Amino acid sequence: TWVEKLGIYMIAVANFFGMFLWISEGWSIVLLVIPVLLSIFVEQYYGKAAFVYQFDKMIEMELERQQRIYRLFALFVDVPMLHKPHAHRRTYLDGVLKMLVGNQPSGHRYLVSRTVIRTSQYMSLLLQLAVVSFVVALFSQPYYWNFIVNALLVMLLGFQLVGVIQSANTQNSHFASLVDSNTRLQDDLSVLMLTMVVSGIVIGISSAIGMRELIGLVGIVFYPIFGVFFTQFYLRFRFIKKRRKI
Repeated sequence: TWVEKLGIYMIAVANFFGMFLWISEGWSIVLLVIPVLLSIFVEQYYGKAAFVYQFDKMIEMELERQQRIYRLFALFVDVPMLHKPHAHRRTYLDGVLKMLVGNQPSGHRYLVSRTVIRTSQYMSLLLQLAVVSFVVALFSQPYYWNFIVNALLVMLLGFQLVGVIQSANTQNSHFASLVDSNTRLQDDLSVLMLTMVVSGIVIGISSAIGMRELIGLVGIVFYPIFGVFFTQFYLRFRFIKKRRKI
């Protein structure tokens, strides 16, 4: 404790002044050995006695260390052990949510759009793949490799998005009776299409920053168009097929 440390410091100061006052006497050197040894003994005894294992603090430090490791792993895979004590609203996504919802949205479309934007199931994957696109563009010299890899990333986002929208429909099934079946289908397909366009733009911007070449700007236009064609000619039928099985 601070009282014990203060006592140790006072003893050390007394020894210093004792040495200063008695240094002129030859026999005082022998007498100075006693307080020096006493100081060492007090320091060792009280120093060890004052040391107490703070188990609560040590546990918190270890848990925080594990959380840092889990957050690193969460960039690539889902980590159930990752502790998220607070839910933060992503206000920077409000504009994207308004675009997906539209001017006169139905309740079903709003809930589906909100599930896609607000939850981390899709948005975390989009951000992770945007980082992957940036890294690939940064270290890959042939331009065509960037376009091939990014096209595959857009396809992966499409597969994930179909599952997210289906999950939103299942969770909000109690609102199904309030909206016509065809209206729900059109809302789902519209959200699917617009989200793929936005995802393509994000991947294109990330890739263009990594490439640092004018040809990288082509991806900002190419990937959204690729997302539209991939949605129209594959994801649309995949979504309808899975919807019929539910």
